[in-house]
Amino acid sequence: MSRTTSIVALPVELHFAIIDRLRTNPATLRACALTCGLWTDYAQQKLFSNIYIDQNNMKAFRWVSDRRPDLTNYIREITLHNVDRIPPPTPTLRLTNVKIVRLIKMRTSNPWVSDVLEASKPCVEMLSLHNCYSDNFDQLLAFLKGMPKLKNIEIDRGSLGSDIAPVPFVGHPHLESLSLACGEVYEQASFGVVRALLANPAAFQDFSKLSILRIRVDSATLPAFDTFLGVVGPSLRELDFGMRSGETDPWGKRRELPPQPGFLHHTHSPQPRGEALSPKGAHDHLFYVPLLLDTLQAPRLRRVKLVVRALRARCENLYNIDWNGIDEVFEDERFKPLRRVLVHVVGGFGLRGQVIPFVEEGLPHLALSGTLRCRHQVGRVSGG
Repeated sequence: MSRTTSIVALPVELHFAIIDRLRTNPATLRACALTCGLWTDYAQQKLFSNIYIDQNNMKAFRWVSDRRPDLTNYIREITLHNVDRIPPPTPTLRLTNVKIVRLIKMRTSNPWVSDVLEASKPCVEMLSLHNCYSDNFDQLLAFLKGMPKLKNIEIDRGSLGSDIAPVPFVGHPHLESLSLACGEVYEQASFGVVRALLANPAAFQDFSKLSILRIRVDSATLPAFDTFLGVVGPSLRELDFGMRSGETDPWGKRRELPPQPGFLHHTHSPQPRGEALSPKGAHDHLFYVPLLLDTLQAPRLRRVKLVVRALRARCENLYNIDWNGIDEVFEDERFKPLRRVLVHVVGGFGLRGQVIPFVEEGLPHLALSGTLRCRHQVGRVSGG
């Protein structure tokens, strides 16, 4: 029996199993598609299942999709990275089966987004927007509302052409993961999306299946965020959050939480012992942690990440943080199922080598239980 005959004689399932193992190697998949007629269709299906389009390969993709539109039916995951609207996609290019969409440096009005993905919107389950642009909130939120099956939303950074009052962010009943990280420097436009989310308490119940939440808030939205946590808490497994300090507060003073009846059942926040942690803000960056978690009911919660921005901070600034209050709240019986608490300190070049032992000493209960982890990253971090 010749070698060729022996290969063809293998069960078809084994051929496909071999090709499946090559799905992350486009060059080899292309070679398989050209080598054996038995492999061609299946190799092309895997090759086109995950497509990355930028300015360098956009024209080639237009050429292929125009001549072989059937291949676009295989696309399940697509990344569009800074693709110009000119030349536009071919009129016949309409993706219908995409489940994962990643947009990087794209306008939501770009025809590569608005036209090409329109037919796939009912199928999309995961959406990632990184440094994207919308003309206004209406356009951005209308784009999101067109995807009723979304399970994962990630919005990191971004900008808006019109700074209008946010319209309500309508929830997605199937949503399991939500990330509104606002970029490494907490851009104002990104906070607009957070405010839009928190401006519509009537829609909070639509997030009742949320299990992963990554969010950055500002002091003005803390009361609404507390209400939101009360709704999504029972389903949460991972919580990653940080706060942007009030930029206009006088240096060295801490503004009280915005008054709201019944907010957190607290009448005051911990008193500061000195400067705020970061010269860019006037809050103790973690003063809100005991307040938010004091009444949180999250029996499934396993991981918590607390983000501290320590730009240009000195060692003595670490004393501003109410470490004792944080440690006490995590000592509560409600948080015994926790497996990990990560304190992520971003910035603070002068704090190298001092942050981790300081945090471990300030949170003795978490440290002794083995739950605590601390990370200090001097460089700027996306989403930090």
